[in-house]
Amino acid sequence: MSTPNPYKQASVNTATPERLLVMLYDGLLRFMSEAGLALKDRQYEQAHRALIRAQEIVLELRSTLKREIAPELADSLHSLYTFFYEKLIEANRTKTLQPLAEITGMVTELRNSFQQAEQKVLAAKEGRECV
Repeated sequence: MSTPNPYKQASVNTATPERLLVMLYDGLLRFMSEAGLALKDRQYEQAHRALIRAQEIVLELRSTLKREIAPELADSLHSLYTFFYEKLIEANRTKTLQPLAEITGMVTELRNSFQQAEQKVLAAKEGRECV
């Protein structure tokens, strides 16, 4: 187990909800990448650990959904997160890259969309227009 990074902890503690969401996606993509590299190198224990971390992030993303605010969006994201979770389990079970390849583009697209939304929220708070 690694030693906690105090600077990283401070950034998490002071981040806006929008920034935290992007940070979760960044972590998900990082662990998926680590798992993919480990699978290529047949480092199955390392791949397993990275895939478990990725699964935990997906569960956290799923737990943050606020159905009472946007029911249709929450339901759509819940379905996507369930799909991602199942693919991560499949990659871990089969020790193959294909399940990761199937979801990497979707995860990246969602991450970028949430980052754009974060920038718009920040711009609105600062009273400026976001391009």
